[in-house]
Amino acid sequence: MPNPRTVTLPGSHVAERIEALTPGSVAEVTDGYVVLEPASMLEAMRAIRDDAQLDGKFLAQMCSVDMITRIDVVYHFSSLAQNHMFESRSRPTTSGPSWRRSRRCGLARGSRSARSTT
Repeated sequence: MPNPRTVTLPGSHVAERIEALTPGSVAEVTDGYVVLEPASMLEAMRAIRDDAQLDGKFLAQMCSVDMITRIDVVYHFSSLAQNHMFESRSRPTTSGPSWRRSRRCGLARGSRSARSTT
């Protein structure tokens, strides 16, 4: 009986495939994951979904990691057809529309509504 264990793709393989389809969209590569450039995030995500080798049509999990000086958004993709998984990350900039929107909503560090009122 074959081993049904899911394989985790190395970051270098994932980066190679993404770069082949959307050059310049990979900011950093590690053994376990690839960091995507925020400016080309949409194109990179489409490449992940549409590439026959990555086949990242299933977003298994999305979470964030607070690194004190920055926040990484982490995406775990799975290919059910090819029985593999891989991780990509993005490091959103602290400027631009999403950052301004979070400040208005009181989610940014130091905003009045983010502080405790007790």
